[in-house]
Amino acid sequence: MAEFKYEIVEKIGVNDPTPVQNEIAACSAKIDEYNVNLKFGKLATMEEVDASLAAFSAALTEAGIDKVVAECQAQLDAFLGK
Repeated sequence: MAEFKYEIVEKIGVNDPTPVQNEIAACSAKIDEYNVNLKFGKLATMEEVDASLAAFSAALTEAGIDKVVAECQAQLDAFLGK
């Protein structure tokens, strides 16, 4: 699990995850929760897929994905001198 969380941090580009580590952990938990059904096609109909994607998106928002994205952008802007 720790490796998976590190991969998330590495892929989204947070150089210092400390300010958003709780949100990253919460988002990782939501990814774990929805990953199997979406990734391996365990949903029977497109309606189930659409509903699951909508629920997944809402769960990520509730978990703080917007704060993670904002922190990534802030760190990128700082790196680029903006």
